[in-house]
Amino acid sequence: MESFLAKFIEEYYRLFDTRGRGELHACYHDSCMLSVCISTADNSIVSTRNYKFGQLIYESRNLHKVIDDNRRMNLLRHGKTAVIDFLRVKFPLTKHDGNSFRVDVLSTAVNK
Repeated sequence: MESFLAKFIEEYYRLFDTRGRGELHACYHDSCMLSVCISTADNSIVSTRNYKFGQLIYESRNLHKVIDDNRRMNLLRHGKTAVIDFLRVKFPLTKHDGNSFRVDVLSTAVNK
């Protein structure tokens, strides 16, 4: 299982790091959902507008901060097209270091 997940993660971020991210369609189910949660430390002296995420902070569906149910629903992306469009438009072009990933798999044996 660990090698399967490691291969998936490697391939996912390879596709995520491409311009346009269009090939990510294969990684998502038609009825998938996505939300982003960006939290800040309560005692932080840096205001949220100065975070490296910039305007993405306003897309955060942090359930401690967003209490309006309609806003919570509007911040939840439904379906692979909406998810891919969100990732393509809202996230900057990235380059992940695959050597920095670690995969931990917990498994349990079931005796019959």
